[in-house]
This record gives sequence, C-alpha cells and structure tokens, in this order.
Amino acid sequence: MKFIVVSLLFLMLTVPVRRAQRTTTTTTEFSFGGFSGNQSQILTTGVATIKPDGLLRLTDRNANVTGTAFYSKPVRLLANSRVGSFSTSFVFVIIPTSSSNGGFGFTFTLSPTPDRPGAESAQYLGLLNERNDGNLTNHVFAVEFDTVQGFKDVSDRSGNHIGLNFNNLASDVQEPVVYYDNDESDRKEDFLLQSGDPFWITTDQPKRLT
Repeated sequence: MKFIVVSLLFLMLTVPVRRAQRTTTTTTEFSFGGFSGNQSQILTTGVATIKPDGLLRLTDRNANVTGTAFYSKPVRLLANSRVGSFSTSFVFVIIPTSSSNGGFGFTFTLSPTPDRPGAESAQYLGLLNERNDGNLTNHVFAVEFDTVQGFKDVSDRSGNHIGLNFNNLASDVQEPVVYYDNDESDRKEDFLLQSGDPFWITTDQPKRLT
C-alpha cells in the first residue's frame, strides 16, 4: 500500500446550540484562512504539522503514520438532551506518492476528546483500533474520505468514496465521489480524491434545530 499526504488549506465551523427551552441560542464559530499564526488554537498529534506557508499537513510520506489536528477548545453540541446542528467549510488536497495507489485517507471527526489513545494507522485512519472499533462508548462521528477499497468495504463499493461513520470504521452511509456535468444532462463523472487537486467541502446546518 502506498501513502498519502493530506493538507488542509482553511477551516470554518459554526455550531448554534439552543438552550433553556428554546429561549436562547449560543453559537460557537471559528474560521482559519490558513493556519500560520494560529498554532495555539490547533492541537496536533503524530506527524501533523503546520507548515510555514500556513498549510496544515496531516501526514507525511512515511509508512504507517498518523496525524490529527483538533480545534483547541471544546465545542458544545448537546443541550437539554438535544443535539445541535453545525456547518463547516474546508479545503483539502490529497497528494499521492504514486499515480495509481493512495493511502487509506482521512476523516473529518467529531470526538469527545482530541486525544485518541491507541488509535492506529492504515485502515483505522488514526481514529480507532482493532479493540475499540464498533464500541458505542467511542462517541465518535466521522466523515471519511477514503481513497481505496479497504477495511470492511463490501465488494460492490467504490474505493474512491465518502462515508459516514458512527463509532466504527464501517460506514453507515457511503457514496462514490462524483460530480455532475451540467452540460451533459447532469451526467455523473468520477472525480478522484487523490488527484492532487483541491477539494472544497461545505455542509449547511438546518434552518431549525429540533
């Protein structure tokens, strides 16, 4: 298996949480237009590093390594037994060491702690390990950006995919990465995550919290 280098260009997050019987809404927001000068607000572990040009690099070209980067302050998502919504935007680039093979990818993760003790590399994506994979006590949600058909992927699923994972590495929802060609009657076209081109990811929060 070859390896990948993942770099984040910027990150924004907005989390509105409604409290006290819908009378007050508290919002947590942060935005980084590059990470240089913001080192104190980003907790990095493993081989993750903020480069002089402001890019956040999660991995390097060595084998079986992991790197994580978390916002330094807790973000409240639960109030009055209700889960708040959030929106985020970020740009990432996956740079493969080979034109034909990539690593296992990376995740955008909501975790109760920035410290993932015992997390392993390769198919565990620096998030879980063989012993705790699937445990409900993980309280982890992750959006995985996977470049190969790997761990627990059934035979008819694409290796180049985005998945939603709850407490485990088996995606509850998984879709291949495609875009729609508006000039060709919305024809689906494949788009490789490990192309080396920037990807802009944006999620929108619901208009109302329930």
